[in-house]
Amino acid sequence: MPPVKSSFLELLASFRPAFRGPVYRNFIVLAVGAVLNHGRQTVCQVLRVFPWPVEKSWSCFHHFFSSAKWSPLALSKILCSLILDRIPEHHPVFLIIDDTLIRRWGKKVFRISVHRDPVRSASGTKTVYARGHQWLVVSIRFSITKRSQCWALPVFVFHEIAKKVIEQENKALSRANKSPGQQPDQSGKAKKQPVKAKSRYRSPTQLIILGLHLLRRWFPERCFIVLADGTLNTHELHRYVDCDDHLDVIGHTRMDTVLHDDPPPRRKGQRGRPRKIGDRLPSPGQAAQQQNADWVKADCLWYGHTTKELLLLSGTGCWYRSGESVPRIRWVVVRDPEKKNKDIVLSTSCLDMTPDQIVSAYVRRWSIETMFEESRRHLHIETTENWSKQSIQRTVPLLFGLFSMIVLWYSQQPNQHPVSQVAWYQKTEPSFSDALSALRVELWMQAIFPESKHPRGFLKKNKEILKFIIHKAA
Repeated sequence: MPPVKSSFLELLASFRPAFRGPVYRNFIVLAVGAVLNHGRQTVCQVLRVFPWPVEKSWSCFHHFFSSAKWSPLALSKILCSLILDRIPEHHPVFLIIDDTLIRRWGKKVFRISVHRDPVRSASGTKTVYARGHQWLVVSIRFSITKRSQCWALPVFVFHEIAKKVIEQENKALSRANKSPGQQPDQSGKAKKQPVKAKSRYRSPTQLIILGLHLLRRWFPERCFIVLADGTLNTHELHRYVDCDDHLDVIGHTRMDTVLHDDPPPRRKGQRGRPRKIGDRLPSPGQAAQQQNADWVKADCLWYGHTTKELLLLSGTGCWYRSGESVPRIRWVVVRDPEKKNKDIVLSTSCLDMTPDQIVSAYVRRWSIETMFEESRRHLHIETTENWSKQSIQRTVPLLFGLFSMIVLWYSQQPNQHPVSQVAWYQKTEPSFSDALSALRVELWMQAIFPESKHPRGFLKKNKEILKFIIHKAA
């Protein structure tokens, strides 16, 4: 344990119930080293920049990821409690969900596969693929007091298992589990008995529902609103949300969504199964093309912390899928009067929200994209070199959780550090680099001057401290 008293170490002490004593001390060393590290996020590099002497063998810190007994789910519960304690109880909690590709290389990396790279494919018409792991991140929208900027703090990080990998495992399992007493067929060869292996694949929507189920069980009195993009805003998610009064969803949907009127009244004196849905309604795209469409102008929050005047067209309907329950949604077609952007359609399960509130809430989903970019740039989340199953499933969620802890620490500071400025850009709101720099300054000050916060006698210090500073600055 570091021999100092730091506010960040006090915040990390909240996770002590999830670890045993030796494992908790390893957790503190790795967390502080990951904050101070400017290079690759490997265990050896983290221990090199740790400002205090490490007494244990370095293999103990490698075993922290590969074989130590601790639960990431317990850490997620504690992290959610720390974040929700800073959000008023009467305010709804916005959950921002999205998937991201963590690029990895190597022949022995556990379940590495080829995925579409959304960052490199967005710049042009050509689709770029990369090797790595696809992660589904559930984050909480968080804002610092007296600041207009919103942060997306990750609390759940799930790994999407590729279907092809599961199919290969099922085939290998069927070959390995041949019955020794097989009856020969007419040709004299043993007949192969098919072995049914249970698939462990879960769709992204099922992973989201799993996270929502855990949050509702841990915090039954809180209300949650899910912000999802087009690939995650599915009919299955709306069916799950429709059964809970404390859950709602806002997301991007298709122009040709099949909508129907309210279910008709039950028939009397007639045989047969009653109808589930009413008459077919025009889709949002068809309603937007009508000449007598009732467009409304509204000033909505837009990207870049700006306000923009938009044309909105809204309506309600039942989202029908054959053989499933029928949730009722409100849809909003968003049109740019300047015709710089294409028309988009948003849908929500909360019928009481106005169209401008729906658009303003959905735009704040962009903070998770900022979180992905800052995690790659400042926390170097793609530079890990572990390859085993247990290590991969723990390293990436811990680095995303470290992002949340740094922002939480920065929000607790009574006198927040000034925002760093450059000559060519005027920045009014703090970024993650400002919070990370402020935390690094505090940790280095505690390591060099543990007795005094105001080092007036710096020149009287011995040469060992000067050599230490020069070595760390090199």
